[in-house]
Parts: sequence; structure tokens; C-alpha cells
Amino acid sequence: YVNVINCVHCGSTSNNGSEEWISNVTFNTINNSTGGGSGYADFTSISTNVTAGSVYSASVSCGSIGSWQENIWLFFDFNQDCDFVDPGEIYDLGLVTGPGTLSTNVTIPANAVSGTTRMRVSLKYAGDPTSCETFAYGEVEDYSVAIQAANLNLDLTVFLEGPFNGTTMTQGLTGFVPLNQPYNISPWNYTGTESVASIPANVIDWVLIELRDAASAGSAGSATRIGRQAAFLRNDGKLVGLNGNPVLDFGGLSITNGLFAVIHH
Repeated sequence: YVNVINCVHCGSTSNNGSEEWISNVTFNTINNSTGGGSGYADFTSISTNVTAGSVYSASVSCGSIGSWQENIWLFFDFNQDCDFVDPGEIYDLGLVTGPGTLSTNVTIPANAVSGTTRMRVSLKYAGDPTSCETFAYGEVEDYSVAIQAANLNLDLTVFLEGPFNGTTMTQGLTGFVPLNQPYNISPWNYTGTESVASIPANVIDWVLIELRDAASAGSAGSATRIGRQAAFLRNDGKLVGLNGNPVLDFGGLSITNGLFAVIHH
């Protein structure tokens, strides 16, 4: 069963946005300048792409007709559970006497849920804002943030018992290693198109690497598979890509539980 949730974030606004307001929000590629007047502005049509596990600078500027103390906070729904109260989702930029600008660095959690989520900017006079409230003076603005999973890179070393001589592996299969990955048959049924014009030096054989996302090794069955690729096994035990790179790139994968690598030969 797939339960489709209509995510509605709580409302937040001020009763007066004409005396102090958010004059600019800059976050990654977002750079939005506005004037005062309303207590809330919906800018969710403005979005920026970020990568899980990365750090981005953010700044918020205060516009004001006087010199009053303003509190500026950022709220993110990184796990997309429709609120802004989970650890790592709240940033207190501090206190500024308007007009002025405050800045901070925002870390996108490595386990942030991929997809588009909400960023809320709150500027409140004479007090710290919460993510869901109506206050007297200031402004609230909402934006969109598109979270992309970071590329998963693995550096793996494997030794096969047959050719292992105590330190390296002997190349008894030289001349017999196929140019195309051989795992497109049962029981693997892998449809990858890995192939080379010639077998690189020091290669022992092909292997198939399978990544699984599970809470424990015992529960990491084939149904938990999140990625596969065929690669070469070198005589020093390094698994290398077709270009010889010993760091295998599995692209953007989101890991919810724990990562387990299964090597087929």
C-alpha cells in the first residue's frame, strides 16, 4: 500500500510588515529582494538545488523604517514530515538592529530526504520567532529547496581465495576474461552495459557489486538493493571502474538505514 500524504505546513505571519521586513534572502542560488508591506510572502515558486551532506551560506537582510532589534531565524523541513521542529532544521541567525544583514552556514543533513521541501525565513521584532506563529511586527517568507542525494563513492578491496598467494593474486585467467560484463544471465540477471575494447593490465576478473540499504546484515536481503554495477578486480585486491579508477561512483543514492556491500564473483 502507498499512502499519499498531502503535506500542509503550518502558517506563520506578522500583523504588521510595513515597519520592519525581510528585504533580501540569499541562499545558494536564491537571491530575492523585496519591499515591506505584508506580514507573509509565499515565494515557494523560487527554488534552489542543494546536495545532501553539503554546506551552503545563507544571509537575510532586514529592512526597517527605524532602529529596532530584530530576530532572524531559518527553518527547514529536511525530512519532509511537514514540520520544522526536528534536530538540525532550525537556524538562529541572531539579532540585528535594522536595517542590517545576518549570515550563517547551513548544513544539509546527509540523511535529508530527496525532493522539494520548504524553507521558512522569519524576522520578528523583540523576540525569537517560532516556525508556526502570528506575531506583532516583522515578516515571514517561504521558499522551496530541492534536495538531491550526494553521489555515493566506494573504495573497496577484495581478495579471491583461489588466486591469492599471500600478498597479491595471480592472473591465471589472463586471456579468458570477457570484454563484456558476464552477469547478464541467471541468477544475477544484471542488465548493465559495462564493456571494454581490451582488458586492462593487472585485472583478475569481473565482479558484480550490489549495494543494499538495511538495518542489519541479517535483514539486507535482495529486496533491499539500491544499486549495482560491474567492475574489474585488480591483482592488488582493488575494485576498479572501467577507467581504472579505484573509487567506484554509484551516483545519487539515499541511505535510510545502513549500507551493505555484496560482492558477486
